[in-house]
Amino acid sequence: MPNTYFDFKQFRVDQGQSGMKVTTEGCILGAWAHHSAPSRILDIGTGTGLLSLMLAQRYPKTQIEAVELDTETSRQAASNFNNSPWVARLNLRNCAVQEYTPDSGELFDLMICNPPFYQNDLKSADNQKAMATHNDHLTSRMVINTIQRLLKDDGSAFVLYPVFESKDFEKRMGESELSLIDMLCIRDKIDKPIFRRILRIGKEYISTPKQYELVIKDQAGNYTPDFIDLLRAYYLYL
Repeated sequence: MPNTYFDFKQFRVDQGQSGMKVTTEGCILGAWAHHSAPSRILDIGTGTGLLSLMLAQRYPKTQIEAVELDTETSRQAASNFNNSPWVARLNLRNCAVQEYTPDSGELFDLMICNPPFYQNDLKSADNQKAMATHNDHLTSRMVINTIQRLLKDDGSAFVLYPVFESKDFEKRMGESELSLIDMLCIRDKIDKPIFRRILRIGKEYISTPKQYELVIKDQAGNYTPDFIDLLRAYYLYL
């Protein structure tokens, strides 16, 4: 039976009550999302709170807001926040992202989202798992609208999608005032196809977005130096 928790160097993520489990690509998103000096961060659909905890570790002066619709998952995230060293800087709201408005009214320097992406696939009988993986409650349009509404003019938002869904997200984003700044394409091995893309989004128009690539493992199945460098601050065994 797999563990119901995942230990990192500075925090633990309990995930037994959440349909959204810790994944390698989710950890890559948390490690790659960046800003020079964010004062406020928003985590859209926080799940277990993984991304908020990773960013709280990296940015020790930053206030982080996290939004989660599912009540049980929200309780799990709250517990993870309370058991972390950064509970004073983490604020969780159990609500739909469309209904979320920051109490202070301030916009965000950095926003991050690992959204559900399945649309027409057969849903799990597990309601939590279905909510975590199907986009009925957090569609690409909702994510785009939230970024457009709450991101500062000079801020950056990071979203993680499979390749097909990321291209669909880009098309929908073209109907907004947002622009693709750059992206990180992720492969499991160098001879494997890209299976995830992290899009960095902003409000300033970029004519030619930059593209980066990360390969997780070498041919022998060992983590690559690039992956180790990215996750060294978080993974226990790196």
